[in-house]
Amino acid sequence: WLPRLFVQFSAEDPKIYVQRIHHALRAREMALARIKLQLFVDHMPVEDMDTLSGDLLETIVNAAQPLCRKPIPDAGRSAEARQQDLHHKVDELVEELRLNWARMMN
Repeated sequence: WLPRLFVQFSAEDPKIYVQRIHHALRAREMALARIKLQLFVDHMPVEDMDTLSGDLLETIVNAAQPLCRKPIPDAGRSAEARQQDLHHKVDELVEELRLNWARMMN
């Protein structure tokens, strides 16, 4: 069994083949390093950390509001239902932002 990455086509220039392999292996190393970093940061304690201040969070949400006001295609749902979905999405994004803030400050 041979991974597809290591297959050299007969019409392929050997120099290009080596560059392709080198680039792929380097990209893999960098991806693994990034995954390890994220894993380490995710497992560091976030208790007793500074949280995102309410003022800063409000500023971020207000800055994003115009982007969220784009017309949403009506899929047979009321405007109120679409607005509730929008608020739910905003709440999810705020929680994700808080988690990323805690990870960044860690």
